[in-house]
Amino acid sequence: MENIARAALALKFPNVDVSNLMEVINATPNPQMAVEILLDCYKPQRIPYQVKTHKGETRTKVGVDYWNSIVKYTSDKSDGLQFCALQVWLDLADTTLEGAV
Repeated sequence: MENIARAALALKFPNVDVSNLMEVINATPNPQMAVEILLDCYKPQRIPYQVKTHKGETRTKVGVDYWNSIVKYTSDKSDGLQFCALQVWLDLADTTLEGAV
């Protein structure tokens, strides 16, 4: 993918040293996202606002870190507010899209 990214960036930024751009891109936690942002083709993934766990609990999204692919959900249980961070993207086919953002 790096060769394709280099070629696309060279076309988009003809007066810029692409090696410098690639160095910055590769220093990010999500190089593919960085390239897409620079090429104006990045579209954030739709993340469900609420999901149901396999136990039937409803969790509500409180934040998304797109750079590190982390989604934070809360669960309001009787013993207080709990946070859950998912390091992998959800399979949207298996979740309930209630107010996806």
